[in-house]
Amino acid sequence: MIAPLFLGEAAGIIIAAKAGYAVAALAFASMLAAAAAVVVKSRPRHDFDDILRCCAALLVGFMLGTVSVARLDLSSKGSVARLSGKEATVEGEVAWVYEGSFGTQLVIGGLRAEGVGRVGGKVLIDCKYLEDALPQDIGPGYAVKARMKLALINGAMNPGLFDARSYWFLKGVHATGASIREFTATKQRAPLPTGLAWAFYKAFKGFTGRAFLRWDEKALMDAIVLSDKSSMEAGVADEFAEGGIAHVMSASGLHISVVVASFSWVMSRLGAGAGLKTFLTASVLPVYATAAGMRPSIIRAVLMGIISMVLPRAGIRRAGLAEVATLACAAQLASSPLSLFDKGFQMSYLAIAGLVVSAWFPRSGPGEGKIGRAASHMSNSLLVSSVITAALVPNIATFYGRMGLLSPVANLVAIPAASSALTIGLISFLANLAWPWFGSMSAQLSRPFLMILERTAGIFGSSETLSVPTGIRPGIHTVMYCLVLIIGLLSMSGTVSVRRIVKLFCGIRTYLLVAVLLFVTISALLPCKQLRVRILSVGQGDCSLVTLGDRFTMLVDTGPSFSSSCAMDERILPALKFMGISGIDVLVLTHGHLDHISGLYSLRKSMRVGCTVVPAGDREAERAALEAGLSPMGLIEGSCITSDGIKVDVLNPVGGIRQGDDLNEASLVVMITYGDDSILLEADAGRGFESGYDAGSVDAIKAGHHGAATSLSTDLLERALPHIAIISVGKNGYGHPSKETVGRLEAMGAEIFRTDHDGMIELRTKGQGVTIRTQKEEWDRAPFFRYL
Repeated sequence: MIAPLFLGEAAGIIIAAKAGYAVAALAFASMLAAAAAVVVKSRPRHDFDDILRCCAALLVGFMLGTVSVARLDLSSKGSVARLSGKEATVEGEVAWVYEGSFGTQLVIGGLRAEGVGRVGGKVLIDCKYLEDALPQDIGPGYAVKARMKLALINGAMNPGLFDARSYWFLKGVHATGASIREFTATKQRAPLPTGLAWAFYKAFKGFTGRAFLRWDEKALMDAIVLSDKSSMEAGVADEFAEGGIAHVMSASGLHISVVVASFSWVMSRLGAGAGLKTFLTASVLPVYATAAGMRPSIIRAVLMGIISMVLPRAGIRRAGLAEVATLACAAQLASSPLSLFDKGFQMSYLAIAGLVVSAWFPRSGPGEGKIGRAASHMSNSLLVSSVITAALVPNIATFYGRMGLLSPVANLVAIPAASSALTIGLISFLANLAWPWFGSMSAQLSRPFLMILERTAGIFGSSETLSVPTGIRPGIHTVMYCLVLIIGLLSMSGTVSVRRIVKLFCGIRTYLLVAVLLFVTISALLPCKQLRVRILSVGQGDCSLVTLGDRFTMLVDTGPSFSSSCAMDERILPALKFMGISGIDVLVLTHGHLDHISGLYSLRKSMRVGCTVVPAGDREAERAALEAGLSPMGLIEGSCITSDGIKVDVLNPVGGIRQGDDLNEASLVVMITYGDDSILLEADAGRGFESGYDAGSVDAIKAGHHGAATSLSTDLLERALPHIAIISVGKNGYGHPSKETVGRLEAMGAEIFRTDHDGMIELRTKGQGVTIRTQKEEWDRAPFFRYL
């Protein structure tokens, strides 16, 4: 009855986390009534006891899931997160140190706050604030005392981006420290498991640094063994992801199985008995998991490994892979309910589900000779890989920009190569402890396998012809896909015949089936009447997305550039793909400054772009559009774009731009009107445009020039009377947004939103009133944080 227990637990977590406890109580009452009815009706049946246990497990699981979320919410009362926004003196011990291209970060646990006492959770400290106060050998066990301002970690600034708050929260981190005024660190002994994990982590990274002359080989070996991708180039990591083989660089069941097999083999050679071998292996797994980062996928693998070893010792010898995985999942969710929403957790268990389902299919028998046996092995492996890939499609389509069409084939090469490299790497490291020269020499045996992995990722991940764009939000289509997939796999494997499936559906009352089909069809075909204007968080720059369902998509500006990349690649395209945007109908370049057009080439390369408009006479914007392969059209005041009830009026520039004109003041300013509502996007225009503004009142305004002192003059605000003001801004040295500008907005009583604080800001309207949602609201509604 493990499966009903897990399903009930997952339902309890989802409802309690997303809808609240009142809805969870109502859902439980409904489930209880339904279960009672089922039990009463099935009493004469021979399988009554099984049905009773199934209903009981479902209800117990639901209560367990709800209670786990409630426990999480209650833990916020004694958390260090309660001190966010305040300056405090905090003492604790270093739990772990993270190193990479972003610098060094400390995770401090065992916290005691001055004047408060012991508090829960951990604090993340970015060491760039510490300068010379940080000991060179700092690691777990160091006692730390610091005076700093505590703050909550931001979540995903745009949909589909890395959610730092959730990532660190799953590691127990509740807050971050900034503006550190005092910092002292005293060396102490770390707890034994953590100390062993840290020693292994540092020793292995040092070993690969000595053994491999090529940096890319060292980085790949570190990624395979330690799940540490901080040294890898971003492009290489993307190739692994788009080729469908990124899992070989995230510690999971593959890695745990190799570690367990290697350790068990060593213990057997040393003459260890079964009980001692099980105990020692179970003790090693948490150490390796800690060194590899304690991600949800490796926690799952460790739990499954421990359960698989413990159950036979407890006399339970008939538990299969499905039962072990479900039991591990239930235990993991009970201790960390928010793991259910983590993509790594989802993909890890979906892969196991695919592996279980693949066992339903008949296998090819061994052929004659070596070639026949090899062909049979390849055929069976391809079958397993294909079923696992099919199970992962909804997750990949939601979270990733592209999906490899031949990822099952890529995995046929990648998994054996990664397993070989992992085994050689671990054995070479152990040999290195006794004979450094021999360890370094034996590590060279892994180089061919590392090269195979790199070439496989390059072939399957870099070619657009071998992958398809994704970015499909979950919905009714996801449910339909899963139903069709399950029915298809059941029928193809011969487990259930197609005739039986048809007979089952025919047994459902006709009117109920017709009603469901009509509802699904009508919901899919009804046109969307809601206009959405999203001001994306892109740093110190601009990018806005205007959509009306699937009927109209307009992008205003393409964001700024950074030192080594641009916002389009890092912040905009992932968000667009996550939101299901595959093409742009109208691209508006407000003017030719780099903080507005830097992502133009990347956008053009990644998706279809229809009409492109620029301010008439803006040579910089025209040149950038032409270089990207677009045909720009110059617009001036009085121009208008219309589509499906949307009206986009150009209010600026008044005439064509002439040489020497200020491009900021000549920015393309647009007024978006839908029904009775209007939204003004002011680009970088300021007082020159605002002094002649006569377009009437608006519901919302995006401040000109990132909230500079020259924008949002009193005259404009008195004429426009916006009740919502949005400032697109990032870290800058210009003083944006200006205190004077913010003061004028506050005096008008407007609600002020900033993309650097609130993340993406979304305006919604059906033509009868504008509502607003921010990414910050999503973060603050999450369990634990909603009760701070």
